[in-house]
Amino acid sequence: SGFSALANAMANQGAKGAMLMSKYINDYLTRLIEVVYASSGDIVAFAGDAFMALWEYHPKRDTQRAPLLRATQCALGLQEQFNCYQVPGTGIMLKIHVGLAYGSFLGFLIESNARSLYLLAGRPLVTIGNAVDAAASGQVCLTS
Repeated sequence: SGFSALANAMANQGAKGAMLMSKYINDYLTRLIEVVYASSGDIVAFAGDAFMALWEYHPKRDTQRAPLLRATQCALGLQEQFNCYQVPGTGIMLKIHVGLAYGSFLGFLIESNARSLYLLAGRPLVTIGNAVDAAASGQVCLTS
């Protein structure tokens, strides 16, 4: 959290503030996403200042819990590196909370010439909201 405070501070600066807000958020999210990719995760959706990532199970090389372990290690790494992120030149601190859900899901890729859409369905997509809501700033919460 802290995005509302950042948005309010940047709003007072007009067009320059909007450009800075975009830069700060893009820089921050890019760093978070790089950690997810480094842990073999894939970003599948963005919603405001949040994103959803998944870690696939590969039966030929993974135990069934391996994706959960990778996701948990990633979440703890995100907390360690970015939970109290000072936005340069603003005095504003960004904090994160992480919800994890474990289980099977189905993925559907819908493509056309103009765009692609990846749809997911399954119980983890229902329970993830509970995990995110239960995690306070600086926490990781897991549900199955």
